[in-house]
Amino acid sequence: ILVGAFDLCEGTRGEKLWRFRLEFQDRLRAAAQADEPALFPEALAPRTPILPSLPPFSRERRRELEAQLLGFFCGAEPLEGLIRGLVPLSDLHPQVGQRIRVLGQIAALRGHRTRGGERMCFVTLEDATGMLEAVLFPEAWQRFGGTLSEASVVFLEGKLESREGALVLEVERVERVSS
Repeated sequence: ILVGAFDLCEGTRGEKLWRFRLEFQDRLRAAAQADEPALFPEALAPRTPILPSLPPFSRERRRELEAQLLGFFCGAEPLEGLIRGLVPLSDLHPQVGQRIRVLGQIAALRGHRTRGGERMCFVTLEDATGMLEAVLFPEAWQRFGGTLSEASVVFLEGKLESREGALVLEVERVERVSS
C-alpha cells in the first residue's frame, strides 16, 4: 500500500491503510473469540466501521516512502519536467546505430566479469513508456560505476545497437539527475 501497489484500487493510500488495519483487527478479534468464550459475546460483535476520508499522500511523502521501502522511486514522477525533447524509450528503434542520449530510472543493475576478469555492468533503464537494456563495458564501468550505483535517475549516452532484435545501449557516459 505504501509504495502504490494498490493505487488502482479505490481510495487514497491512507484510506487503504485504514481499511487494512480494520480488517486485521477484525481477524485478531475473531481469533481471540474462537479461543476463549466471551462473557458478553455481543460486545465483541463487529460493528460497521467508520472509514474516514483521507487526503492523498503528497508527492514528497510518496517519494520518501518509496525510497525508504524499495530503495528507488516508482512511476515516472522523478522524470517529469526532464523528458521534454527526449525520445521515449519505446520509440528508439529508428535510432539504431546512432549515438543517443536517454533519460530513465534505474530498474536493475547486474554486475558481471569479462573473461579477462574485468568488471562490467548491465543496466535496465525505464521511463513511463518502456525499458531499455544498457551495458557498461569495463572502461565505462570504471569511470561511471560509482555514479550509476548511487543514482536512481540518470542520463545515459552511447551507441544504440540491435542484438538479435533487442535494443542495447553501449554506454559511454553517465550523468546523474538530481532529484
